[in-house]
Amino acid sequence: MVDSMKAIAEQGGEQPKTPIFDEFARDLVILYAVDSELSVFYMNQEHMEELNMPREELRTLALANLRRLLPEIERVGAGGLFLFRAGSTYESSLLLLDTIWAGVQAEVQGAPVVAIPTRDCLLVCGADNKEHLAKLKAMAQMAWKAGPYSLTPTPFIYRNDRFLPYEE
Repeated sequence: MVDSMKAIAEQGGEQPKTPIFDEFARDLVILYAVDSELSVFYMNQEHMEELNMPREELRTLALANLRRLLPEIERVGAGGLFLFRAGSTYESSLLLLDTIWAGVQAEVQGAPVVAIPTRDCLLVCGADNKEHLAKLKAMAQMAWKAGPYSLTPTPFIYRNDRFLPYEE
């Protein structure tokens, strides 16, 4: 996904519809969107100019808006294998909130491993629990294939305050 976003951005010429994005981790980007009652649109350079907003302020504003809009975050599961719920829309965005991952580290065996196979599915377990890892990977594959709003079946590990692709 990162490569395809870069390809769009590097096509050259006038691109008023090229969405603004940040690389997050392999296969994952952060797209900045405006969510209104009637529609969702992705921010582009033209929107930034209309708002007279410096690019470096966008993530700070987006995170503040996310925190404001987030419904109650629910965690389902026990024993170190969890599913997070956040209104069936914001689950994948929870990866951006470091405060969640600091708390999860104390409740799983090893570093947190996450999978976000779809926009509304965020699975978590610990890297040191092989049984949970196998379940997480199987559930992620099934959800990713079934969709809707498929993202990636790739698991990611939370280390040093960032997510990296998980490789055994």
